[in-house]
Amino acid sequence: TGKPDRDDGPLRNVLQVIYAAVTSRSIGLKLLLLKGSILEQLVPLLSHACDAVYGNAEDADDEKKDLLEPIAEVFQALSAVEEFHEYVDLNCILLRDVLTMLEPTSNIVVREAAAVVLKNIALSDPAREALADQGAVQALVYNVLRMSTGTSPYLREQGARAIGNLAVCDAVEDRIVRDNGVFALMDLLYDTSEQVVDAALRTLSNLASNPTMRAIFIAEGGLETLKQTILTRGEDRFQQSGWIMCSIAVDPELSDYIVEGGALSLLVTFALSSDAQTQEEAAWALASLASRPSNAIMMLQAGIVNVMLGLMKSNSSQVRMQALFCIANLAVHLPAKADMGRVGALEVLIANVIELKDEGTLIQTLRALANLAVSDENRDIMIRKGAFAPIMRLCNHEEEHVRFEMGRFLVNFTHNQGCVSFVLNNGALDATLALLRSPNEALKREALVAAVNLTVCISDLEPEETELLSVSLIAPLIEVLPSDNVTLQEQAAWALANLSTLHENQLRIINLGAIDYLRHLNKSPSNDMHAAAGKVLDNIGQSLTPMSRRALLPAVRNNTPQKEEARRRRGSRLSREGSFMPDVDADDLSSLYD
Repeated sequence: TGKPDRDDGPLRNVLQVIYAAVTSRSIGLKLLLLKGSILEQLVPLLSHACDAVYGNAEDADDEKKDLLEPIAEVFQALSAVEEFHEYVDLNCILLRDVLTMLEPTSNIVVREAAAVVLKNIALSDPAREALADQGAVQALVYNVLRMSTGTSPYLREQGARAIGNLAVCDAVEDRIVRDNGVFALMDLLYDTSEQVVDAALRTLSNLASNPTMRAIFIAEGGLETLKQTILTRGEDRFQQSGWIMCSIAVDPELSDYIVEGGALSLLVTFALSSDAQTQEEAAWALASLASRPSNAIMMLQAGIVNVMLGLMKSNSSQVRMQALFCIANLAVHLPAKADMGRVGALEVLIANVIELKDEGTLIQTLRALANLAVSDENRDIMIRKGAFAPIMRLCNHEEEHVRFEMGRFLVNFTHNQGCVSFVLNNGALDATLALLRSPNEALKREALVAAVNLTVCISDLEPEETELLSVSLIAPLIEVLPSDNVTLQEQAAWALANLSTLHENQLRIINLGAIDYLRHLNKSPSNDMHAAAGKVLDNIGQSLTPMSRRALLPAVRNNTPQKEEARRRRGSRLSREGSFMPDVDADDLSSLYD
C-alpha cells in the first residue's frame, strides 16, 4: 500500500504473484482481484510508476523504470478479462497512463503491453470514444505505426489491431482517417511480418466504409497493392481485401477504378469463393457496377451472368438476392438482353417466379424479367416457357413491391402490339384492372400505361377482344380523370383516346359523363394533356350532330398524324429502360416517377 519508497523488490514480487493469478485458469481468482481492493491500488501504482519514468526523467532511477514493466504486464493480463472493461471505461487516469506507456522512450515490453491493453479494451463504443478523447488514435499512429525505428513486429501488429478495434465506432473512424491513420496502415502493407500485414489489412477493411479513406486508398495506389497481395496468403487476407475492393466498387466516385484498373476479375474471384459472406459482398459490388451502362460489355465478357446464375443456387437467401440484383441491373442494358437469353438466364428467372415464395427474391426476379421483356426474342422464350400467366396472377399479391414489378413487366411485355391477343387470353386484363383499383398511384400508373399499350391497335383485334377491352376499361379510366395526379390523368386520357376511335365507345364515354372532365383537361397548360383530352373529344365529335358538337365540345386544336401516333404510344420511360431501384419502401412507390 502507498507509494514504494526505497526497496521495490518485495513489491515486484507481489506484482509477479498478481500476474500469475490473473493469467491462471481460475475465474474465481480473477474476479476476486477485480472486485477486491487490489485493482484499486494497482491503478495509483501504475500512475506513480509512469510519473516516475515520464514525469521527470532526469530524477527517475533505473529501479523505478524497471517497476513499470511488471505493472504493465499485469494490466495486459487484466485487460483480457471481460469484467475489467467495466472498470476501465470510466477510469480516464488509467487510460492516460496506458497511452503514456506507448512513448518511444519506454521499454519495448512496456510499449507492447500498452498496445495489447488498448486493443483489448477497445471493444465497446464508450471505451472507444473514451480512448479517442484521451488521444489514443494519435498515440497509436505516431508512436507505433509511423515509427521507422524502435518498434517490434509484435508492437506494430498490436497497434494496428488496436486501431482496427477503435475503427468499429463511427465517431472514432473519422478521427483515424483525419489523423493520417490510413497512410500509416498502408505503409504496413509492405511490412516484412505477415502478422503485421494481416493486422493492417483487417484494420483498413474496418475503415473501408469511410469515403475519405477510400479516396486516400485509391490515390496512394492501394488497389495495385491489393492486386499483388490478395491471393498470396490465407483466407482471412482474401476476405479483408475483398471487402475493401467491394467498398470501392459501390462508391460512385471511385467505381471506375475497379473496371479500368483491371480489378473486375478479382471481384469475380471473390464471387466464386466458398464463403457465403464473401459471395454476398462480391455480388453486391458487381450489382452496383452493373447499374452503369459503360460497364455492361466488360461485365458480360467477364462471364458475370453465369457467375450470378451459379450464386442463385446458393443456400443463402442474401447471396441469391444480391445475385438477382446484379442480373436485374445488367438486364437493363441492350447487350445483356440478348446475352441472357443465350446463356439460359430466362429459364432460371422463370423458375424463380413459379417456384419461390420469398418476396425479396421474387421482387428482384420480376425486375429482371421486366427489364428483359422489351426484347422480342426474350418475349418468345417467356411465352414458350409459360411465364406470362403465373406472373399475371401476382396482381393480387399482398406485397406492393411485387405488384409494382409485375406491372412493369406487363407494360414492357405489351409494348409489342403483336402479342395483345396472347396477353388478353393469359390474364393481362384482370391484372390491369387489379392495379387500377389500387390506391397506390405508382401501381395505378403502371396499369394505365398497360391500358394504353393494350388499346393502341384496338380496331385490329377480334370483335370479342375489342368488346372485352372496351366494356372493362372505359369506366375505370373515366374514374381516373378527376385525379389530382396529372400523370395519371394523361395516361387515362390517352387510353380513352385509343378506345374512342370506335363509334360504340364514343357513345359509352358520353353516357358515362366524361365530357366535362375532358373539357377541363383540354384546357390544361400541359401540351401532352391537352393533346390527349383533345383527341378524345375530337373522336367523340365525329359521332355528334353539328349542334350537339357545338353544345358539348370546345374547340379542339388539330394535331398532325405524326404527333398523334407519338403521343398515343406514350409508354413508361422507366419501364422501357429498366430500373436500378433496389430498396424502395412500399409507402414511397408513389415517388418513383417524380
